Amino acid sequence: TLQKRARKFTEKIFPTFLTREAAILMILQEHLPAPYDKRVPRVIDLEKDDRGFVRKLKMNWLRNAGAPLPQIEFARQSADLLRAIHDIAGVIHLDLRLDNFVITQNGVGFVDFGSSVRVNENIADNPLLHNLFDELMRTSQIQQMLSKMTKSGEVTSAVISRGYQKADKAVDLFYLALQFNSTHANPDLASFILYDPQSE
Repeated sequence: TLQKRARKFTEKIFPTFLTREAAILMILQEHLPAPYDKRVPRVIDLEKDDRGFVRKLKMNWLRNAGAPLPQIEFARQSADLLRAIHDIAGVIHLDLRLDNFVITQNGVGFVDFGSSVRVNENIADNPLLHNLFDELMRTSQIQQMLSKMTKSGEVTSAVISRGYQKADKAVDLFYLALQFNSTHANPDLASFILYDPQSE
């Protein structure tokens, strides 16, 4: 059983997500205008296997660099980048944890688009993708938190609540808002975001 699952992961699941990430990054490259295009990774080269799956992906790696940003500027730049990714490039990230943020010399950037989808993408047409994203929607930390905060009354927006267990822009918006309040939680970003718990 373990060997079967490991084989499925290495032969189907990982190549599927890597192939999707490469495709999403190329969509971002094609559609994001300057200066947003410098705030997401860019595909440099890739190799595919005989089935068309990406097996090797080379991309520019965004690193934390530059002057620290005030927390409000971090929030403003993040929201603006998300708007561009959603409305110009037509991509939904679905994993906007602080681990997937960088503060670059060009501003706040996002990385790790492996679980991203295109706006209005019909995942149900592909049984493997449908099963993978169905499991992702049930088990992701973001979805669990959205459920918990909706049930407790902390999330009052019907727009955001409707994103529960869906690949929806509202999921990105919800989790981005949570990151604004906990920017100090990621030690890699702590020195790049000026966080004052006493500030307005």
